[in-house]
Amino acid sequence: MLLFDTLEDALEKGYRPCTRCHPELERWEGTKKELARAAERLIRQRYMEKFSLEALAGELHAEKSYLARTFKAVTGCTLLEYHNRVRCEAARELLTNPGIPVSFIATEVGYVSASHFTQVFRKLYGVTPTRYREAYLTSLDE
Repeated sequence: MLLFDTLEDALEKGYRPCTRCHPELERWEGTKKELARAAERLIRQRYMEKFSLEALAGELHAEKSYLARTFKAVTGCTLLEYHNRVRCEAARELLTNPGIPVSFIATEVGYVSASHFTQVFRKLYGVTPTRYREAYLTSLDE
């Protein structure tokens, strides 16, 4: 077995960097974190679309259950929880405008039903979208 003190020494002798630990990349966090970050990026880009684990896994060239397990291990939440969180973050921005109906906001961020949107929003923030808006507008008046 050959051991080198530095990456440069190994490269000079004609060896390539390890494809598992990527010593040539200073900020590389590992395969699992890379996969989770790629999933986060895709979800943020397409949060308005219906969530599909199959489509996401296919686009990332990963097996569905591996992607789901890896994402949960890296981020602490499921892919669907993350998708809902991103949608509700976008909804919070829209809720600051009192002229936009909550039902429109629900469809704008990708929910088919306003009641489901309200249920998910309440679970995340502890209040309904309407109460959130009221609290926001009250804070502006103070």
